Amino acid sequence: MKLKLHALCFVAASTLFSVQSNSQTTTTSTYDFETLSTGVLLHGQDNWEVLGEGVNQYVNTAASSGDYTGSKAFMPGGLGGSNQILASRVNDGNWSFPSINTCNEASELVLECSMSLNYWGQSFFMGYDLNDDGDYGAADVFDTNEISVGFGRRRTGSNYMRVYRADGTYVQVVVAESLSGWVRYRLVIDLLGNAGSGSGTLYYKDLANSGSWTEYPGLSGIDMLIDTNSSNQDNLGNLDGFALYQDADATSWDDILVQTNCTQALGNDALAFGNVSIFPNPTNGRLQMDLTGLNSVNFELRNGQGKLLVTRVLSGGGIETMELNQPSGLYFVTLKTENASNNHKVLIE
Repeated sequence: MKLKLHALCFVAASTLFSVQSNSQTTTTSTYDFETLSTGVLLHGQDNWEVLGEGVNQYVNTAASSGDYTGSKAFMPGGLGGSNQILASRVNDGNWSFPSINTCNEASELVLECSMSLNYWGQSFFMGYDLNDDGDYGAADVFDTNEISVGFGRRRTGSNYMRVYRADGTYVQVVVAESLSGWVRYRLVIDLLGNAGSGSGTLYYKDLANSGSWTEYPGLSGIDMLIDTNSSNQDNLGNLDGFALYQDADATSWDDILVQTNCTQALGNDALAFGNVSIFPNPTNGRLQMDLTGLNSVNFELRNGQGKLLVTRVLSGGGIETMELNQPSGLYFVTLKTENASNNHKVLIE
């Protein structure tokens, strides 16, 4: 096991842990490619889906450089021309990151990723698999309806650094620093800032030259456009994975970190929601929900466009059965109590 860069990251790729006090709970999950096979395409390993140019998408061992400790990394080679790839990983039983829905009140979301920079650009996004196809891609590589908060560099005339907001749009500044090799980025999102729409600030650390954390001028206090009532990716409670984007030239990614900070310790409802199950899924229209440990649960059903179709109060405490009476398609179920909430995608066949 390799030595990680972050004080909370002495863990393997599949590990999630939390530190709790009376006023704050911090839950951290890291992904470091160490459990994957080298010399093998990333696509198909550990729930990864890679769209775009079909070659040079390998996991290999990167050499140490400055403060970057050599280890397994995703190291796609040069794609040539204007080719691009998007590597997506939706949460599964092998690895997942902490949802902000496990908090009584989520105060902060922290995202970190190390990248070996190329000429044309690369990005890291969080995502929401809205169409339930196992990736965040589309015909133009990434689906703007599924990518959410993140960061990246892009050369379009000038060299830009971007912060991606909850709805997939971005704020960018012309890059004034000169970086090469391994760089670590940190996006800190104050979830309570800007009256609840979030306030994001981006930092970087020049690993190749043993640099320190530096705030990006012009990329602080950004309105992240979070909408906690949305059924789409701009509601960060819906996020269910992350994606890596490469434009043309060879690059590398490693040491991904997702950290959720709660202003209060987890309540009983939030802990019980971690055991909620909805089945069968897909369904023919009849849905069963295991609400053991919960009482008086508000049920909401929305269609794929976010329209609220059904609301109901469930007694909880065990298995609840409901006839949805909706046509075939993808739907979104939200379960809420006074202190916590939980989101699910349901497919009616």
